[in-house]
Amino acid sequence: MKKFTLILFLFLSSTLIAYSSVPQNIAKNVAYNFVIEKGEILNCSIDKIELIETFYNQNEEVMYLFNIAGQGFVLVSASPIAHPILAFSFEYPYQTNPALEAWLNGYVDQIVQHTKAGTPIPPKNQRAWDHYTASPFTPYSTSDVVVGPLITTRWDQNKYYNTYCPWDLAAGSYYDYRVPNGCVALAMAQLMNYYRHPETGVSGTSYVPSPYPRQTVYFDQHTYHWNAMTNRAMEYTNEIAKLVYHVGVSCEMGYSPDGSGAYTQLAAERLVEHFKYSTDFRVTSPIEFASNPPDYVVLLKKELDSLHPLVYSGYSMGGGHAFLSDGYRDDDYFHFNWGWGGSGDGYFIQDQITFNQNVSVIRKLYPASDYPLYCSATTRLTASTGYVTDGSTNKPYQTNPDCGWMVAVPTATSYTFTFDRLSLYPNVDFLTIYNGPSESDGVAHTFTGTTLPTGSFTINADSVLIQFTTTDPNKDQHNYQGFLMSYTSNPQGGDCAFNTNLTQQVHAILSDESPAGENYKPSHICNWNIKPTFVTSYAFAFTRFDLGLGDFVDIYDMTTTTPIFWKRFDIYNMPSGIMNAPFPRMKVTFVSDNFDQKDGFDLEYYAIVGVNEESELNDFGYYPNPASDYFTLQFESDKHETMECKIIDLSGKIVHLQEINHAGGEYSETISVSHLANGIYFLTLTTSTGKAGGKLIINK
Repeated sequence: MKKFTLILFLFLSSTLIAYSSVPQNIAKNVAYNFVIEKGEILNCSIDKIELIETFYNQNEEVMYLFNIAGQGFVLVSASPIAHPILAFSFEYPYQTNPALEAWLNGYVDQIVQHTKAGTPIPPKNQRAWDHYTASPFTPYSTSDVVVGPLITTRWDQNKYYNTYCPWDLAAGSYYDYRVPNGCVALAMAQLMNYYRHPETGVSGTSYVPSPYPRQTVYFDQHTYHWNAMTNRAMEYTNEIAKLVYHVGVSCEMGYSPDGSGAYTQLAAERLVEHFKYSTDFRVTSPIEFASNPPDYVVLLKKELDSLHPLVYSGYSMGGGHAFLSDGYRDDDYFHFNWGWGGSGDGYFIQDQITFNQNVSVIRKLYPASDYPLYCSATTRLTASTGYVTDGSTNKPYQTNPDCGWMVAVPTATSYTFTFDRLSLYPNVDFLTIYNGPSESDGVAHTFTGTTLPTGSFTINADSVLIQFTTTDPNKDQHNYQGFLMSYTSNPQGGDCAFNTNLTQQVHAILSDESPAGENYKPSHICNWNIKPTFVTSYAFAFTRFDLGLGDFVDIYDMTTTTPIFWKRFDIYNMPSGIMNAPFPRMKVTFVSDNFDQKDGFDLEYYAIVGVNEESELNDFGYYPNPASDYFTLQFESDKHETMECKIIDLSGKIVHLQEINHAGGEYSETISVSHLANGIYFLTLTTSTGKAGGKLIINK
């Protein structure tokens, strides 16, 4: 048996030398042995190792990408010169994205370059090949995560994250018909969420991202509510979308339905200028370390050892890319967060062979001052989803903690909590979670130390008290970074229906339908599809409008199959007076996000029904509508005749009557309505053969 094992080992080693590319079957065994060694995917058999992509250079294999039981991926080199395991993830199945694709193509370029140059196989890589191709395979003790992953968010560029970006039909439904928010803005926003800084911004920015309208934000007029953000936006979450949009505007994002772009270094400069980040930040290029790549790796690790995530910026044929590195293992694998909802996130090797010179790294990008914002007293949390944290992030929390939180979401009946970080002074400082809003409800859970609890737990109560306290106020300095918990609640659904079709109602009042004296519910969407027949437009007005931060009413032109966005009404775009929606079908959407609810709204509309019954008039119309002191009546007719023009109020009373002596041809006349009060009226023009007319709105 020993003789057979030695022969097989020598065969595998000689095979790697003989082949310029490692055969697929050997690569598959390497991937399987690696998965077994790490032990993070249970009950994994070799038949669950599935080849999903092969990377080539001039028809020769360079890398193999394997899907691991639908739970992760392993990237195996097809060249003996590189380390056998180039990248891996046990977080998510493999899904590509532009930044990840560019990074992997960088691997291909570097491996091919070293192969052509005849670079000797580094001893470390040879040992790794010998290890993972050995039979029988004996796993090493698994390597440890030294730092991170520090970033808990898995944000994306699409729906829920781009709520304030310019509307564009070409973006498609995946992006909610708004342009992507841009990887540069998203990377910076995730970094800011990690530091939970600042509370408010500085100054403002205004620019025109052609072909879209001017984008203007005054950062000093906004507060960033970090506790109302979440690791993933599964619904409209204003605080996330607002933050990403603000970062995008600050660096004058070039918006496009095919991908939005900005300069990463400019974004870093704007974090300093508008968001109170330190001028200490530095841009480092790997080219500076071309003669000694290990020094570059040491520099990156040193920054991560300080619990400071790194911002990567790269360029490829597909454009620019920005992403984060937020951790590393003790075997030179760095953790990347690509900013695509977790797709492709995992560990990627950075060594002598895979040294990518087409990127730059921004380090030391952290808050300048007033950081961290430690917890104090008791904080009330009302967002339906959000965070509970002491606020320390990458700094030791203050000694002798005495903080509290009351999680009290309107209409909620239970809460589910999950730990993202836990680093407390063991058996000295404790986080206590109660079964309800007071200590008398009893303790549900108590946590201390640094062991991160797995899974989640649920508290069945309408509100939950949480306390962070110490049992020994005499303890001095420590090096524990506190805790971060995510929570979700199950508030009751909203009062208005998700979808209402109004096919006959030419007049109606739309509302959030919350009971009198109560705010509307969080995390709810209502749609009204208004499409009666023979309508030319709609006159509408808000008779009540009191929305919270991040909630809005959108109006769409529903004439086409895909509704076209027309106007948004929210606290930044308040409605005023009677307005006219110039299309025959109208969609109204009300969105309540996870945070800050108010009294609600009432929207009253009247359909402008056009009438032209055998009048033999061409191009009949009147404008403006709504009118103030006058409107213009126009039509065309070949007949010479006397017509009668009437304006009638809602009670049926004639408030204006005049004869029109038409000599034939085009006709246009300005008619005064200065004597009429604001309201809805009916205009009719009677001819010898019929009549024409419609509703007339007076709004002064």
